[in-house]
Amino acid sequence: MSNPSPSSLREAPEWKVCRHLIRLLLELDNNTLEVFDDDGRLGFYSVSSHDQNPMNFLADFQLLEGGWVRWRLIEPDFDRCADILHQLAPFDGVLGALVSTTIYNNLLPETPDPFELPLGVPSFGEPVTGAILENLKSLMGELVRLGYARRVRGQDGSEFYSWTEWMASSMLANYARGWRTI
Repeated sequence: MSNPSPSSLREAPEWKVCRHLIRLLLELDNNTLEVFDDDGRLGFYSVSSHDQNPMNFLADFQLLEGGWVRWRLIEPDFDRCADILHQLAPFDGVLGALVSTTIYNNLLPETPDPFELPLGVPSFGEPVTGAILENLKSLMGELVRLGYARRVRGQDGSEFYSWTEWMASSMLANYARGWRTI
C-alpha cells in the first residue's frame, strides 16, 4: 500500500483547517511583518501580542520559533507547514488553537447563535476585510464540511453560520485548558 501524495492529503478538509490556522495566526492585519533573514530566506514575524496558546501549539510541532511578539515561521511555505501540522498534531488540538485565536482576536463568536460574515469591527483595529475575511469564509466552508458548523439561510437569502454541538464541545475544552494554565 502506498502513502497518499501530498496533493491528495491537501484535499482533506482537516488539512485545509490546519492551513487556515497557520494563515490566521500569521496574516492578521497589523500583526505580522515579512522580512528576509541573513540567508535571504523570507520569514514572518509577529509584531504584536497574539494569544500565546496557539503560537506555542505551532512551536511545539517545530513550525515556529521565537516567543512573545517575535515569532518566525520555520518554513515560509504555508502548505508545507500545514502538511507537518496535519501529519503530527491531533486534530482536536488544531481545533482548540483555532477556537483560541479566533475568539482572542474577535474573528468568530463563541456563542452558537447564528452569525454572519463579514464579521464586523473587532474590539481594536479595522473591520475584518480582505485576505483575512476570505480565509474565514473558506474556513467556515471546511468547518461545515467537517460538521463543526452549519450554514443557515436567512429569509432574505443572506447566509449565516452557527456552531454545531461538536464545535461547542471544542470551545468548552479550549476554555478548560485556558483556565488550567492561568
